[in-house]
Amino acid sequence: YEEAKKSNKATASIKAAEQLANLRARWAVQLAEQGAQALAAESIETSISELKGLNDLFSKTPERLSLIGSAYKRLAQISSGPERDNALEKMFSFYSEAWELAQDNPYPLTNLLVAQALRYWLGTLKRKPNLKQKFETALSLTEDRKKRLTQDFWAAIGVTDIHVAQYLFVGELEPHQEVLVKQYRTAWQQYGSPRELRSVIEHLGFIMAVLKTDAYQAEHDTDKREATRRALYDVLDQFMWAKLALLIE
Repeated sequence: YEEAKKSNKATASIKAAEQLANLRARWAVQLAEQGAQALAAESIETSISELKGLNDLFSKTPERLSLIGSAYKRLAQISSGPERDNALEKMFSFYSEAWELAQDNPYPLTNLLVAQALRYWLGTLKRKPNLKQKFETALSLTEDRKKRLTQDFWAAIGVTDIHVAQYLFVGELEPHQEVLVKQYRTAWQQYGSPRELRSVIEHLGFIMAVLKTDAYQAEHDTDKREATRRALYDVLDQFMWAKLALLIE
């Protein structure tokens, strides 16, 4: 993609530029895991800048706004403290804008709900927002898509993704962990590939990284929130994420 972008013939598509930015942001998480934190953050910021530039040159699209939201999602994953709070806020903002432009697509809606849940448990938000209507809309959209696209992995796990967000929001993952893992595993065995399952694992890994506490304490953090945060992290680390990661090792 880098070579295509630099080609003298200038035949690279806008889609190729979007893919380059997306891949660079995803790769940055691996860089951070290898200890190259500064390079990882710089790579993600470059992707965000390029995607925003495409929106300025052409027009905003739900796909590009979601890609920017995804880049901020990865920035939140590799950051900590106020930088993480800021990245989560931007993640929420860009997925919300994508959702406003494509209200038949549950993907940005799912991610903005996850962002809000995490912002609450981190203490960024003073009170839990009222997301009842959005969760109902997300479940309706994903259930309808699952019925229509009967051989599609992403349609199959859409409802599960929403349930993960919902249980995360109320702070009760543990009672549902076995059912959720079974749903992910069944969808993967029937329609998925290792690459698609890895995307699920990366999503859960993002949630875990954000839930993992550090020395920073947000304005509205409390002992109760911290205890719930630790409990949610433990469920993911010891069961859900671990069980799914074993499938592709």
